[in-house]
Amino acid sequence: MGADLRNEDWDEVLLQAYEHLRSRLHDIEESIRVLEVQREELMNRLAGAEAFLGIADARGFLAPASKPGNVPKPSAFANPHGSGDRKRGSLWSDIEGVMGGQGPMKASDIIDILIEQGYDDSEGSKTRIYNSLGRWAREGKLEKSGRGVYELES
Repeated sequence: MGADLRNEDWDEVLLQAYEHLRSRLHDIEESIRVLEVQREELMNRLAGAEAFLGIADARGFLAPASKPGNVPKPSAFANPHGSGDRKRGSLWSDIEGVMGGQGPMKASDIIDILIEQGYDDSEGSKTRIYNSLGRWAREGKLEKSGRGVYELES
C-alpha cells in the first residue's frame, strides 16, 4: 500500500494524523482545566470546613511529601473547642494542680476537669490520661485508693 501513495497522499495522511492529535491534545488540556477548577473549588470548601472546625490549613495536608515538616503534627491534647491561649505545663503538673488538696478523686473526674481546662475531649486523650494515672500510681507518684480512684502521694 505504501508504494501506491504519492507524496501528496502522504502529506494528506500526515495532516489528518496531525489534526487528530491536536484535537486530542486540546480535549486533554480542556479536561485538565476543568479538573483544576474542580480541585480549587474543593480546596475552598475544605478551607471553609477547616476554618469552621479550627484545624490546620488544608493546603498543608496536600503539600508535596518531599518537603518534610509541611504539615504540623497536631498535639495529642489540642482542644479545638478550647480557647487555645491557655498555656499548660506537663500533664503531670496539670494533674497535680487538679488534685492538690482534694483527697481521693475518680479518674473520670480528673479527666473531666482537665477537659474543662482545655485538654482534648477524645478517646485517645482520655486513654493517655488513664494510662498516665496508672503508671504514676505504679511509680509511687500517686496512691491508688480504689478502682479508678487516685490521690496525691503524701
